[in-house]
Amino acid sequence: MGDENPLPSFSGDPLLLPLRADGIETLDLYWDELNEANKISVAVKTITLDGSSSSVIMRNKY
Repeated sequence: MGDENPLPSFSGDPLLLPLRADGIETLDLYWDELNEANKISVAVKTITLDGSSSSVIMRNKY
């Protein structure tokens, strides 16, 4: 979204991205693809189809 300092917050509609076999693979895929200079955190939330359970996996730089 630009080369400003500080980097502005994301704005606009969420992006549709492909998913992997599970939440950990998906999280690792996108964490590894983030630009190191702008990497702060990423989270993946999985929800069962019936909504009875969910889990969140996160990676943080700090």
